Amino acid sequence: MSVPDGWFMRTIACRTTGALPSVARAGLTVLSWPYRLAVSLRNYYYQTSGMAAHVRVPVISVGNITTGGTGKTPFVAALFHKLVDMGYRPAILLRGYKAATGESADETIELALAVNCDRIVQNPDRIAGAEEALLRFEVDTLLLDDGFQHRRIARDLDIVLVDATRPFGYGHLLPRGLLREPPSSLARADLIVVTRCDQAPPPVLARLHERLSRLSPSTPVVEARHRPTALVGLDGSVRHLPGPIPERVVCVAGIANPASFAATVGALGSRVVATRWWPDHYRYERRDLTALGELARQHDAEALITTCKDMVKLRALSVDCKLPLWALRVTIDLSPEADRMLTGLLRRAVGRVGRGFRTAGKG
Repeated sequence: MSVPDGWFMRTIACRTTGALPSVARAGLTVLSWPYRLAVSLRNYYYQTSGMAAHVRVPVISVGNITTGGTGKTPFVAALFHKLVDMGYRPAILLRGYKAATGESADETIELALAVNCDRIVQNPDRIAGAEEALLRFEVDTLLLDDGFQHRRIARDLDIVLVDATRPFGYGHLLPRGLLREPPSSLARADLIVVTRCDQAPPPVLARLHERLSRLSPSTPVVEARHRPTALVGLDGSVRHLPGPIPERVVCVAGIANPASFAATVGALGSRVVATRWWPDHYRYERRDLTALGELARQHDAEALITTCKDMVKLRALSVDCKLPLWALRVTIDLSPEADRMLTGLLRRAVGRVGRGFRTAGKG
């Protein structure tokens, strides 16, 4: 249900007051201590042992330091296309988070559609996944999706995404906040990409850049924004943007940062008359889609708009909600200067194809 999830997010963000939220935050803080210890010990092990495993081709990792919502999937898709345009043949490795046995995770399906290619391997064991990719496909590069914390496999380029609207997970490690590891870990990154820059006021962006420069002085930082490119219908039809869009919509999603999604929809010119949020990776049921149709009718909405990740699961339900249902397709846009920097880093890392390994840059 979305209510407990919403309450949890408001609680860790300190947007709720009273005895119960205060006690909950105190309890979550205590629970974060063993998590912090485990993360510290794990990072110390890899920083001192040098035991990361190498594969036969360069590895590029895309990750973050918070749980979800930074734009990894569209960034990985854009990076895949960029490598192809540069003349390389990449494959993508994913963990397959919350996928049932024998099924593809929602991100796996979403990425396959975004890159229009089958060179994608889903395996919780990334080393085994790398071996499978090398056996199945003739590839010269591996893209490691959500790989910043997966330190068993060496990488030639570590790219970390930081969401400008929620950069440090409310300042606390899991489960008190959304940080997967301390912000100081950004010192391992070879490139930091600040996403959703268009949704953060200039003073906020300036303070974020100042903090990032203190956390990792030698790491270049570039900015990116989420640019909507199309509305994709339940039947697969596509409306390219800019173009006509519904005026009154209900936003629906089971993602980590739904507020940013609603802001993106609103920026297109639609009026968001209602929202329905579920926890990240929510598994929809047929009754959910029926209820969404009723919610839209109550608010005199013309359409439902969701994310491509959610559309993968909603399409599988085969239920008619009696209103148009669209998924907003987005891409990641870099400035020309940032794109040139990324290209240079890619050529330095991937240009060594056939010349042996390169030790992971910052460990």
